[in-house]
Amino acid sequence: MRIIHVSYSFLYKIGKNQAMVVVCLDKFYLYQIRAIFNKIFRVSQMKNSKKDLNLCHCESGKDYQQCCQPYIEHSLDAPTASALMRSRYTAFALSDKDYLRYSWHPDTCPKTIHLNEKTTWLGLKIIKTTAGNIDDIKGEVEFVARSKNNGKASRLHENSRFGRFDNRWVYIDGKTDDKIVEKSTPI
Repeated sequence: MRIIHVSYSFLYKIGKNQAMVVVCLDKFYLYQIRAIFNKIFRVSQMKNSKKDLNLCHCESGKDYQQCCQPYIEHSLDAPTASALMRSRYTAFALSDKDYLRYSWHPDTCPKTIHLNEKTTWLGLKIIKTTAGNIDDIKGEVEFVARSKNNGKASRLHENSRFGRFDNRWVYIDGKTDDKIVEKSTPI
């Protein structure tokens, strides 16, 4: 690797509204300056991402407390099939078997809910919602849930059916690739 003496100005964005300008002197080497700025940038990103730790797992962009937490803690019932879908995804991410059982229709809920503790849930994308609004009694939500298990990434593309039970939304079952998802299959 050839080392070059440089005299540049660098502009690094640090955070949303901050920028840092540094003038490199001739005696500094380019790779040394890049290493310093990359370290500064990573530290700044970690500081700015602390508030992101409160974001809900369902990727709604809302804080967990204003999104799925009230449903998972049974403070409120999910008002729509889509909200229930998001809260169930979050429950899988949190390994909350109690909420999964509560949000599953008793006729289709398995006796034992198996969660793989090594699974890391990476994201949820709602593709389409059919019915499932506040005044509906049935609804469907098509989604893609991404996960990683033992270093292997996977995607679950499902069309879930929801209905009312005891005047609240519950998960009934889902279809993937024209097959009904078995009771023990997540989400």
